[in-house]
Amino acid sequence: MQLLLKIITIAVIFNSIILLILANLIDKNMRMGAAYQVQLKIVFILLGIIVGNVIGVALYWLN
Repeated sequence: MQLLLKIITIAVIFNSIILLILANLIDKNMRMGAAYQVQLKIVFILLGIIVGNVIGVALYWLN
């Protein structure tokens, strides 16, 4: 149970870092329609969550 809690924490941290980086990149590099930017952010947020969870699961199996 303790290990599972650790994995969840790590996954959440990874998600937060990835989302912050991607949100900043989108804001700096892309000056386009607001609607398109929002769609792009949603896609990146989903990607970030998936990547974060994959990393979390990988760490879980490695331990």
